[in-house]
Amino acid sequence: MDRICPTLPNRMRGMITENPANTWEGLERTSGQVATFAAWERWLGTDAAVFHQAFLRRSPVAALSVPCPRGCGCEHAVIGTPEGLVAVCCCPEWNCDNLALQPEDVVLWELNLPRLGRALCEALQLQPRSAGLALPGTTQIGAWSTNSVPVLLTIQSEQQKFNAVLAELCARIARPFILLSPATRFLTASGQQILSGVRAELFALKEIISLLPGGRLQARKSPGELFKAFNPEPMADDPGEVARKAFAIVQQLDTEQPLKPPTLVTVFRRYCMDGLSAGQIAGKYNCSKPTVLRRLEKIRQRTGVAPQKLRSFSPHLQQLESRVADSRARKIYRPNLIEETEGEEA
Repeated sequence: MDRICPTLPNRMRGMITENPANTWEGLERTSGQVATFAAWERWLGTDAAVFHQAFLRRSPVAALSVPCPRGCGCEHAVIGTPEGLVAVCCCPEWNCDNLALQPEDVVLWELNLPRLGRALCEALQLQPRSAGLALPGTTQIGAWSTNSVPVLLTIQSEQQKFNAVLAELCARIARPFILLSPATRFLTASGQQILSGVRAELFALKEIISLLPGGRLQARKSPGELFKAFNPEPMADDPGEVARKAFAIVQQLDTEQPLKPPTLVTVFRRYCMDGLSAGQIAGKYNCSKPTVLRRLEKIRQRTGVAPQKLRSFSPHLQQLESRVADSRARKIYRPNLIEETEGEEA
């Protein structure tokens, strides 16, 4: 161990990022999604620092090896010496210098799957719904549309494991679901056939999600367009029935996903019932017009009816609003009436 190179971090980083992988494809480079930052940087390329800050967390376990600074794919074993930590080449034909390490060089960073799941739900306008499935690298992160179509995320590093997870999911769920994966390199013709059998579909994150400089995720397409095969069936043409279903769905949406003012119910009332324009609503509630338009798009996605068409059902919607208000008033009034009667009898 007489040949020691003391400059691991800078030298290694310069050599392992020459041909960076796609950010999402990089998640499939390691089993268990845990590695040193140097390894993450090799797999994630120029987005490594942003992804690290947003979606990686420190593991309590230290690394037993570090990647070779030559970028050959080999690992150097971490050994403790009286002088400190050293990474030693383990290749059959040893030809690398020993590398002096700092404690931070052997820190392992693991994928923060819950945080990534929440960010994907926000980007894809999903109803957050976390559920473990007892399958490696796989979890439910949310649901789509009023049909509550399950949305699952799986991250695998081997073809065989991906095939096993895919077959198990289709057997368990046995109905349409949305499967997210970093890429589609493991999806074979037989795997596609298995998905088609339950009317499920796989979406590659590398194709539908962008990682922004601040660490936020952004959908490259409107989620309504992306998942149109899983959208609710169009409502019946009966005005009263359309109004009733739309009214119930929007009220449910406000409960499931509370938003800053103006809420979905507020935009629904002002636009569909009062006839205000998106610009007028924005001015009234001191927000941007795009904010109002996003609320209207969510209403369209979840009800299956364009907000402009819902305006034609305004009389039916106002009747429903009056019934709800009357029902609430009775609930408030009756206890007061009882108290007043008891007071008179006393």
